[in-house]
Amino acid sequence: MVSQMLHSAMNEYNHLSALKIGERNITYNSLNKVSLQIASLLLREGVQRDNIGILGQRNYSVYMGILGSIYSGNTYVPINKKYPERKIKDIIQDANIKVLICSEEDWNQLNSILSSSNALKFVLIPEGDAFKSDNRIKTAFDLNNIDVITEPVSVQPSDNLYVMFTSGSTGKPKGVQVMHSNVASLINSLDPVYVIDPGYNSSQTFDLSFDPSICDMFLTWYKGGSLCVLSEEELYCPSDYILREKIHFWHSVPTLANNLSRLGYLEPASFPNLKYSVFAGEPFPLKL
Repeated sequence: MVSQMLHSAMNEYNHLSALKIGERNITYNSLNKVSLQIASLLLREGVQRDNIGILGQRNYSVYMGILGSIYSGNTYVPINKKYPERKIKDIIQDANIKVLICSEEDWNQLNSILSSSNALKFVLIPEGDAFKSDNRIKTAFDLNNIDVITEPVSVQPSDNLYVMFTSGSTGKPKGVQVMHSNVASLINSLDPVYVIDPGYNSSQTFDLSFDPSICDMFLTWYKGGSLCVLSEEELYCPSDYILREKIHFWHSVPTLANNLSRLGYLEPASFPNLKYSVFAGEPFPLKL
């Protein structure tokens, strides 16, 4: 089960960096601690074997929310805040989502759309603290005042790990259910392919609502890497980021490499720390 695989890795690599966004780094130990707190709060509130909406991208709250959802035996459903209002509402309704986890910034941006939803039981903002007057908002205060579980909830290999909604380009978006056994198989098959020491730096370029993000997160954490999350702006031309963060494992759509090529950044030895480059999501031209 992926929850146990990740929890074991978090304990093994506890002192290493697990996640870097901007100038901020958090260790495996810190990420694991908050994720177990989130799992404990979900269980206390009676949220079990449910779909948890993870709203937003590229901030600490969503990564904590994903792990916390998995640890609690629930299923996470990524919701891209760039989606049209109608699609966001449809996902919440179709997946029967009663709990959302997001950052304070994303909630402030979208609460006019979502706060009127009677289906939502509560919203969890793991790093928020400014909503004491709204009893449907839970924050770091609630997480820090709870009895914390020490192990993930036991699940079955056939239990869903996440539900990914399609783009809807051929009709109404559909929720694709992916099991623990599916992702465990992916991790176990890729693990021996990429020989790299713990402490390496891995890119995170894909939105959480795009399936390759699974490899970004779970393979990196299973192998003891630091997940380095690029901002939307840095994705346009990531050369400086790759050099500055000493990226060892790069994973993106070929378009990003093509952009670097056109701008003259793919000369030999351009990225001396890079060990693996993995491309997915669209055709990879032979010339590139």
